[in-house]
Amino acid sequence: MKVKSVKRIKEKYVKHDIQTKNNNFIANGVVVHNSNIRMVYIEGQQYCGSRNLWKKDSENSQWWKCYKEIPGIKAFCEANEGCVLWGELYGKVGKFTYGQKDWSFAAFDIMRPDGSFMDSDELVYICKAFKIPMAPIEHESVVMPIDDLPLLAEGKSMLANHVREGVVIRPVKERKDRKGNRVILKIVGNGYLMKE
Repeated sequence: MKVKSVKRIKEKYVKHDIQTKNNNFIANGVVVHNSNIRMVYIEGQQYCGSRNLWKKDSENSQWWKCYKEIPGIKAFCEANEGCVLWGELYGKVGKFTYGQKDWSFAAFDIMRPDGSFMDSDELVYICKAFKIPMAPIEHESVVMPIDDLPLLAEGKSMLANHVREGVVIRPVKERKDRKGNRVILKIVGNGYLMKE
């Protein structure tokens, strides 16, 4: 994989996902063909929505359906006011079904009220404690040559019997670069892009 060009964007954005040309999203550990979801409880009010929009609570809303059908999400949100649970809805929401008849949910991040993100071990601990499904983690604390990192985005999906969409690489301990941006790398697999 070679970078053809880099375009600098002057505006500052908080990013939790990358959107590909086909309107698919990339999540933690492994990329899932999906729909982004975020959930937060603030001042007695629950909010559920996509990456950019809060959604109205209705029986047709897959975001609210997820919140209501996974009890640990409600318990987490109410016990951790102001913390935003980020995840992906996958399965019956895209071209790849992941062997699902309906949708499934995978958490990939938690943002604290101050805008900082939890370290990986905190995220895993909380997801286990609240029985919240989490995006699979393929490797932990592995040191690799930088040229080998794109290889992690290739191969079979960890969630189903089809091509992997990609991989997210993040530090064990959350940190920021010199400009104050979150350090996190997201790679879309060439095998996935060729399947599209």
